[in-house]
Amino acid sequence: MESNCLNKLSSKQKRPQALKIVFLQTNQRAEAMKERIIAIYCLCDDFIQNQNFFDWHNVKIGTSEVMMSFVVAMRFFYGNLDLALWLVASYMSMNIFVNILCLVA
Repeated sequence: MESNCLNKLSSKQKRPQALKIVFLQTNQRAEAMKERIIAIYCLCDDFIQNQNFFDWHNVKIGTSEVMMSFVVAMRFFYGNLDLALWLVASYMSMNIFVNILCLVA
């Protein structure tokens, strides 16, 4: 009975529901990727702190961000460092890392 009802629906009526499902899956993947990148950053920062390494006072990007960029390039972009740096720069412009540091400290 249900299959007959579904067959009666036109393709235009089915399409918005399918697009909504695809958009939700894409949004969930993006959020999961963001959380993984944050975890990678925290691991790199903890590693740098445990090695007692301190950045110079005039650096523009920290050592942990550089390490995170390389790990993200290998993990998510098949070694494409340009895409990873673009992603990190876009996240930094949204002050995600500032919020992380406020939560951790």
